[in-house]
Amino acid sequence: MNVNMPKVKAVTAMKERLQEALSSLAEQEEVIDLVKDVIEKYGLEPGDLFSEEALGSAMEPEPVDPGIPYCDRAGNTWSGKGRRPTWLNEAILAGAALEDFRNPAFSA
Repeated sequence: MNVNMPKVKAVTAMKERLQEALSSLAEQEEVIDLVKDVIEKYGLEPGDLFSEEALGSAMEPEPVDPGIPYCDRAGNTWSGKGRRPTWLNEAILAGAALEDFRNPAFSA
């Protein structure tokens, strides 16, 4: 019996799951592009597509613990101590400033 056989099966299964995820992501990106095109073509506004309640809740930032100095809209946080996290380094490399992520509710 080959000892590597379980590893090969696990890697093959992982590869299949990754391919499915990539396919799903590609489909999502295609749909997003189509929706953007339709929005542009017909000059649609957010209010044409969503209720006021949905728009209001989407625009309200999630409350963040006032003890956390840095955060983003995705829920990532950083205490300001130690190494900066990957999410923050990537955002800064993409052109954001550290101050863009300062939590307005932060109180030292």
